[in-house]
Amino acid sequence: MAKQLMTIGALSKKTGVPSKTIRYYEEVGVLPLAARGLNGYRRYGEEAIERLSFIARARALGFPLEDVRDLLALWADPHRASAEVKALARKHLDAVEGKIRALEGLRATLETLITHCPGSDEPDCPILNALADAKGGGDHMEKITYQVTGMTCGGCVRALDRALKAALPTAEVEVTLTPGQAHVNGAHEAARVRQAVVEAGFVFEGRVE
Repeated sequence: MAKQLMTIGALSKKTGVPSKTIRYYEEVGVLPLAARGLNGYRRYGEEAIERLSFIARARALGFPLEDVRDLLALWADPHRASAEVKALARKHLDAVEGKIRALEGLRATLETLITHCPGSDEPDCPILNALADAKGGGDHMEKITYQVTGMTCGGCVRALDRALKAALPTAEVEVTLTPGQAHVNGAHEAARVRQAVVEAGFVFEGRVE
């Protein structure tokens, strides 16, 4: 009995993936190119449903296409090691958590700006000042230096720099080894700096006056 084939529209309906996206997945190679009928239209077998559904679920979890490609290869490999799959998922979770920290930092910045805006009939507005010039929004926008202990090498500096930039995405950050200090220029909360320092494995000593 001949294998039943379906059009791209039918495949889209069965998987919930738009036809345009299916074509894109073919172009980038995560979905094999479909066979063509005599009329030139794409024709897909049942196996395309399973593979496309796998891709759609991975994308729904936020996996980038390169990771999806690796996951597909592991899925197809009966001799795979689950440790490889777990490592991919862990790497993706770390990226998601970084984005969450960045969003929390944005929320903290917006909350700070909203708190400092009088919301009156007066024209002065710290929110507009901050958008126009990150250095000119008033006292809450000044450059602040915090003392940090526990950094012993350039790698420590880079680690803290990454942690602070993830926690304070709208602020300018500079970390110096000698003396151990973190300079933050932009709207932020000291609590966010402390959290980032501690999570990076160092000791937060407070603001340098």
